[in-house]
Amino acid sequence: MLASAPSQHLETPCPWSKPVARLAACQHRGLVGLSRSEPQAWETSRGTGYDLCGLRYEQGDDRGGDCGERAARHGRDAKLIAGGTGLVNLLKQTLVRPGFVIGLHALKPLAGIAENGGLRIGALATLQSIEASLAVRRTAPLLAAACRHVATVRVRSMATLGGAVAHADLTSIRRPLSSPSMLGSSRAPRATGAKPAGWPGSGLQETWATLDHLVANGVKYVSDWVNDDQPYVMTLEGGRSMVAMPYSHDVNGKPAFERMNLIAPEFQDMICRQFDTLWREGAQSGRVMAIALHPYLTGMPHRIGVLDPALDYICRRDGVWRATGAEIARYYRAAVAAR
Repeated sequence: MLASAPSQHLETPCPWSKPVARLAACQHRGLVGLSRSEPQAWETSRGTGYDLCGLRYEQGDDRGGDCGERAARHGRDAKLIAGGTGLVNLLKQTLVRPGFVIGLHALKPLAGIAENGGLRIGALATLQSIEASLAVRRTAPLLAAACRHVATVRVRSMATLGGAVAHADLTSIRRPLSSPSMLGSSRAPRATGAKPAGWPGSGLQETWATLDHLVANGVKYVSDWVNDDQPYVMTLEGGRSMVAMPYSHDVNGKPAFERMNLIAPEFQDMICRQFDTLWREGAQSGRVMAIALHPYLTGMPHRIGVLDPALDYICRRDGVWRATGAEIARYYRAAVAAR
């Protein structure tokens, strides 16, 4: 029997949280109602920009060349923003710190969806508009259905197709894997002092390139694919591969307390009943039981008391391996190679 509890990521307050939140809130409202106090404005070569506590925002007009000119002028110090669901998260985590953010919202023609010799979807079409489009439902029903299951309604109303397909997640992967805060330096000591071997995506989300980037940066397993109680190997291009590590949508403090509205004893009972079934099945072939914990939920004083009894219930059984994800991945790789 294999039992694995995913590690929790420690986060530090981001000094950009407030200005980034304002940017996200006003992105689709022409900077109206940005904050209680008006943002500081300055003149640019093509209009007015806004200074959001050091984060400078410029709105391009409806001509693509204007945005291109602005991007060329600011170079690497600028980032483009459409829906903002990707860039805003990177800003909050301080993974990127541009001097300028150039808005693409005014490029209305790129938000269109049409049947013109085939289905044409603009890069700025939101996932919500794709989901609701009769043309998409008629021509590409699986795409419409897939968009309906992405994140939340709020995210789908903002996230664009271009951003979802082309958003480069390489920076957001490299920085956490090489950051001193993740490696146990004297500035931010960690328990293991080792480079993380596994990767749980934010919201279990990935782009088309995520797995390739993870393999290239030495990650051994990923926990985004919630579809089995045993590990398995995913084959990638170029003969590379990645281990998919079991994770749980249900034995998980976030949906249990926020969506299912369980009380603490019910969560304890869920953990124990999950274990009972996997322990019986594990007599024939090993199973992985992941207990996903979120300290701000499970760690509440009125809930935390049920965790120790649940873990005691599991650990007093014979044949339970209290393993890390990295240990499970190594064991599974060796077992597959030995076949």
